[in-house]
Amino acid sequence: MSIDSELASKAIKEYEAMEKRKKLQQEVDFYSAMKGSLKFVSGYVKIIIVSIFIIILGGILIEILYRGGEIFSAVKIYIPLAIGSGLIFLFPVLLLSMAINIYLRKPINEMKIIKDDIMRLEIGIGLIPFVVEDLEDNLQKRISSIRNEIERETGICIPRLHIVDNPALKQFEYSFYICGKEMVKYEIENNKYLCIDPGNVKNKIDGKSTKDPTFGLPAILINKEQIGDTVDAGYIVADAQKIISTSLVHFIKINLFEIFSYNN
Repeated sequence: MSIDSELASKAIKEYEAMEKRKKLQQEVDFYSAMKGSLKFVSGYVKIIIVSIFIIILGGILIEILYRGGEIFSAVKIYIPLAIGSGLIFLFPVLLLSMAINIYLRKPINEMKIIKDDIMRLEIGIGLIPFVVEDLEDNLQKRISSIRNEIERETGICIPRLHIVDNPALKQFEYSFYICGKEMVKYEIENNKYLCIDPGNVKNKIDGKSTKDPTFGLPAILINKEQIGDTVDAGYIVADAQKIISTSLVHFIKINLFEIFSYNN
């Protein structure tokens, strides 16, 4: 996704877009400079090779025509001299080529990965549609709202949260990491709704017993047609997106200090 697209979808904020554009421009300038350096190296090597042949040919002609020497002795003298001169001239280019190669092999994105992965949400393939589909309230929009909400409450700019699909997870499983530590891992039942008992439920509803992944409260899993009765009974009903977003809000808030200590 391009920077403008991310900004338009509110996945990133204006200051983040400016920072990304600045970094992108720096990378473009860097690789343009590398391209120029490589062209210089290529041209310089060609000149050195031509110079070697000129030195050999010129040396042989001088040895034969002006000194009266034999061609064999001229070849024996001037070929090593020409090759030695060429190697001396090529030494600075060799150092430059080695420096470029070493630099380009360095993990130049290592710091970006560390910084950008302060918060990471991994999802199974079954949850991908909640991210990529053009829903009115998809997961990316909820995450943007979460960041805005926490920023209003704390006055702190929240780092960007990366969403990645992880084939190692179960189809409807998600895992949330902060600073490389797994905060929560939970498998959502497909086409089921999580109904959390806050402690004041009037009537118990039949459903598969489970626990809320964020707070560990007792909960049940129900079908869509049971939602009305469940709400009337006093349960808190959550779909897949609400389950995930609730986890994000809770664990981001209780780990603010660690997030920004790691970032700094």
